[in-house]
Amino acid sequence: MQCKKQWKRFLSELEVLLLFHHPNILELAAYFTESEKFCLVYPYMRNGSLFDRLQCVGNTDPLSWHIRINVLIGTARAVQYLHNTDPCSVVCGSISSANILLDDQFQPKLTDFAVAHFRPHLEHQSSTISVTSGSSKHLWYMPEEYIRQGKLSTKTDVYSFGIVIMEVLTGCKVVLDEPKHIQLRDLLLELLEKRGLDSCFSFLDKKVLPCPRNFSAKLFSLAGQCAATRAKLRPSMDEVLTTLESTQASLHFAEDPPTSLKSFRCPSPLFLDNLPSIPVEDDERQNHHSPPHDKHLRKDRLTQKTPFECSQSEVTFLGLENKTGSRRNEDACRIPSSSWEECRSPQHAAPFQDSRACGMNVVDLSAETPGHSCRSRRVELWAFTPGSPPF
Repeated sequence: MQCKKQWKRFLSELEVLLLFHHPNILELAAYFTESEKFCLVYPYMRNGSLFDRLQCVGNTDPLSWHIRINVLIGTARAVQYLHNTDPCSVVCGSISSANILLDDQFQPKLTDFAVAHFRPHLEHQSSTISVTSGSSKHLWYMPEEYIRQGKLSTKTDVYSFGIVIMEVLTGCKVVLDEPKHIQLRDLLLELLEKRGLDSCFSFLDKKVLPCPRNFSAKLFSLAGQCAATRAKLRPSMDEVLTTLESTQASLHFAEDPPTSLKSFRCPSPLFLDNLPSIPVEDDERQNHHSPPHDKHLRKDRLTQKTPFECSQSEVTFLGLENKTGSRRNEDACRIPSSSWEECRSPQHAAPFQDSRACGMNVVDLSAETPGHSCRSRRVELWAFTPGSPPF
């Protein structure tokens, strides 16, 4: 009788499994039954499970932080996809590092979610757990409400995923050997509550190169939220995925970004020398801070008695030497509007041999009337030869 019930559940779970297809869910290759045994056949994953690679089983190389965050993001996308399916959510119920397989490109493949409900001893599990039984290993990924009451929800998967994040960060097993039989989750949550995030950095996996503190701090904080005791305090998988994707960007920084202007450090001269060259316009090459080298020209400007007022736009003298440059609002004065036409007459101006007329915006104050703003006109200025009268 019990076998028939399991057979019906096997068929129903198999039907559901064939309906869902996602890049991060392991596809079903075949299935068969033999003498009351039900088997599901999946493609072979060359890189094994995430658990094996974190423990470096078979002397394999440790996973880099880039691969680890990619595995977490891919797994979160698969779980999010299952939680958002219609007409109802699909609860994996068996998320663990052993059930996350890695293909040739280290892309995660979530598996075993379809057979999670085929474990009758988990349905009515009491609060007393035997550590020696092989099936109890999966219970370390399950929250208290499931172990005590058999409640299964999407927040159950969030809790299990939080435990996986802790494994990825520390490279440790769910149950630590030292101290004896203490859960990794209980140890990290106690440190987070009493000493803060900084106390967790010493547990980072030392088999791999150090990662930015900002990166690891965000993951430790996310793991603590996912593994919260109360289900209401846990985030949804949508929120978990958003946090993981934003955390991935911080991994590309060689150091933590500055939090204030005081913590910002200017780049070294070697970095500035390696910047690509950018084309510069002729007027940008001129030194805007150096005064004109012609003393007579400077004297004529200083002795100019008639005031005029310029707009805030920069006045650029074209065609002069690089040392002549341009001056910004240094010779502000006012000229009556009746004198502009006379100033523009070529017979009163003797331009330099190598100079040209240049334009500027000038505010005509003589046109001011009550309630009206100044009018801005564009005029041409002529550079005068030394010793010649300005008008």
